[in-house]
Amino acid sequence: MLIKPVYKTFLDLIRKEKTINKRLKEFRDKLLLDIIEEDNHLLNKKSCLLKEEIDKLPLRCKEIFMIFKLKDLKYNQIVDKLNISKNTVENQIGKAYKILRRKLKDVFNLFFSVLNSRKIKNRCIAVGFPYLELFNFPKLL
Repeated sequence: MLIKPVYKTFLDLIRKEKTINKRLKEFRDKLLLDIIEEDNHLLNKKSCLLKEEIDKLPLRCKEIFMIFKLKDLKYNQIVDKLNISKNTVENQIGKAYKILRRKLKDVFNLFFSVLNSRKIKNRCIAVGFPYLELFNFPKLL
């Protein structure tokens, strides 16, 4: 006679545990989605600010910087492509970084290391973030 009440109590505990686990999973999923949305919003905001400042760069500086960043070309390849000296390429890219750092220093902390990171670029592409579309730059090539 004692077996039946114990069995029913056991079943009730299992049902409660399943319900709790289901609610915890839903809560965890919602938190993860909120974090992802917040990160995407922040990344979009920073991307817009970066794009605006890149658009304000001097034309030649902007052209060389964009080729360097978007086409992943080395300095020597840019030299061959644009028929300019290596010093010009180095100076223009350095000038672009200097201007962008100065104008965006409060917003971006270490974002310029992200710009240099191919790992981050590949991660953006993997999650569907339009890394290359951040720079709506007319094709000069």
